[in-house]
Amino acid sequence: MWTILNACPEDLEAILAIEKSSFPDPWTPEMFRSDMALPFSHTWVTKNDAGRLSGYVCFWLVMDEVHLLDLAVDSPYRRQGIGETFIRKVIEWSVKKGANIVFLEVRESNRAARALYQ
Repeated sequence: MWTILNACPEDLEAILAIEKSSFPDPWTPEMFRSDMALPFSHTWVTKNDAGRLSGYVCFWLVMDEVHLLDLAVDSPYRRQGIGETFIRKVIEWSVKKGANIVFLEVRESNRAARALYQ
């Protein structure tokens, strides 16, 4: 059973490990810290009952716009619906907060992400 929670500073090490294993040009610790400090920025993680972090999503909610910035799932937990659940929950939560449009950037070569977002 996985639970979506707000990320806390103690999650950063696990987030960075997933980030580094997921992207050729990963965010740095400083990038995560500065993003997490912004009032309109949100970072959510998924954890199991034992506290194991399996993935994260970073997004901004600015006025009525959601900007999906970063999403990754640890390789042993991919293809289990975690990424899709993140996207659905971000959209549901953001719509309740007044959002009506979602933006995301993805490399054209990232077929897995493009399939997920479609």
